Amino acid sequence: MSQGIRDLGEILPEQVMSDIQVIWDLILPRDLESLHRSIAVSAQTLECWNLEFRIQTASGKIKWILGESLPYQQEGGEIIWNGILTDISDRKCREIENQQIEEALKQSETRFRNIAENLPGAIFRYLLRPDNSDSVLYASPGCYALWEVEAEAVLADTTVVWQMIDSEDLPALYAVLMESAQTLQPWSLVWQITTPSGRKKWLEAAAGSPERQANGDVIWDTLILDITDRKQAEAAFRESESRFQTLADNVPGVIFGYCLHPDGSDQYTYISSGFLDLYGFAPDEALQDIAIASEVRTQQEQERSL
Repeated sequence: MSQGIRDLGEILPEQVMSDIQVIWDLILPRDLESLHRSIAVSAQTLECWNLEFRIQTASGKIKWILGESLPYQQEGGEIIWNGILTDISDRKCREIENQQIEEALKQSETRFRNIAENLPGAIFRYLLRPDNSDSVLYASPGCYALWEVEAEAVLADTTVVWQMIDSEDLPALYAVLMESAQTLQPWSLVWQITTPSGRKKWLEAAAGSPERQANGDVIWDTLILDITDRKQAEAAFRESESRFQTLADNVPGVIFGYCLHPDGSDQYTYISSGFLDLYGFAPDEALQDIAIASEVRTQQEQERSL
């Protein structure tokens, strides 16, 4: 037993030579079984013994040890191992740290994919090169719901989605993208597409702050949503408002909305154009000052009573 056992196990070589149990007592109990098993296999096969295990020194330090030894069988049947014990604690600490980092990364990627797969719309990681060529580095499964194409198709060829954009919206989309690439500011836009099945859709993109790479490439992480239902609802509301306004403008008299607040104050919320013919004031004036209509009504009532 060499002098290195002093630093390795904080014991003296003489102690080990007089009582080998001193070595066995250093080994952590949970590693003993694998150590005994590995030695038994080496004795049976006469192959090199190699094992990583832990010890606890007299001062309480936990160390990782690499044992390597080649067995030799003597004429009397005894087996002798000549080998080396190496302190690999630093290496094992780095390995454990790396494993923890890798595990944390896997968990983070799993959480991201779960979020991406359950978000409405699609998440894009879009790259624009200095020569204006582009690529999609990541596309969530929501691609199919938006464009009727799988994410793999978008990753392989970005023109798959570019060619769906309505020609009237292309210049604005290209311009806002170029501006964002130059200023490194977020961009957002609403545009229309026509899917392979012929469906018209409204899409809205909200891109985070772009990142310029060392080679000049610019990368955005972007969320793209299908807002077709919202646009259709807005269009229906405008049409309804238009019909109502047409009706209100042609009905004899005045159509109005009146609100009485809990504190006793009141106001008109809507007054049709007939107010001008009836009272001689524009509807906007009465909306701003409800007293105008009250004064006109009082004056008219006084005139009728004469």
